[in-house]
Amino acid sequence: DRVQVWIDDASVSREHCRIEFQGTRAFVADLGSKNGSFVNVIAVPAQPIELCHGDVLRIGDIRLRFFAHGCAEQLLADKIYRIAVQDRMLEIFRKDYVQQKLEEEFPIARAKGLPLCMIFYDLDKFKNINDTYGHDAGDLVLKEVVNTIKPLVRKEWTFGRYGGEEFVVVLPRVAIDEAASFAEVIRAVIEKAVIKYQEKTIPVTVSLGVAAMMPEMTGAADL
Repeated sequence: DRVQVWIDDASVSREHCRIEFQGTRAFVADLGSKNGSFVNVIAVPAQPIELCHGDVLRIGDIRLRFFAHGCAEQLLADKIYRIAVQDRMLEIFRKDYVQQKLEEEFPIARAKGLPLCMIFYDLDKFKNINDTYGHDAGDLVLKEVVNTIKPLVRKEWTFGRYGGEEFVVVLPRVAIDEAASFAEVIRAVIEKAVIKYQEKTIPVTVSLGVAAMMPEMTGAADL
């Protein structure tokens, strides 16, 4: 029931403000921040005040807009966001979003001494599938592989497409042994999957690599 949101900006205090939900209503309270919290132009006190639809919450130099639950603007914003960050065909995150997420998770893990891992995998001999069965079959294989893995990925992980047939899973707060075990799950379920195209079964396997954040790494690119 409690989630910490990390905003990497010098104007934002380590514990800046708190947002509480009561049903569909939201309330914000300042936590004694250095630069204060403001709803529109009103300073937020230590006692919670209610956020209304369209309010702008200013936290240091960062501005956030509040949308009431289920309103048309929120739904439109969600749709635009999904279009911006998701691969249209596979409905998983795009490479640039995965890289952004990794850049966000790395300093958090480093600052808090938490593990951070990632799994990188690609389909074996995918070009042969396209050459043998055609590109429509190749698209089908990609969709089936993604749909096989998607239900296994926890909601706090990030699953995305890194390239044509290359995929990545970012696993915050997961140690290397658990990440390697999940990589083996991916390998096994894809190998066992029955993927048919025009009544022909297409055998599919993947190769995977697993990496963990190490003390000598200075940034997400090292991982």
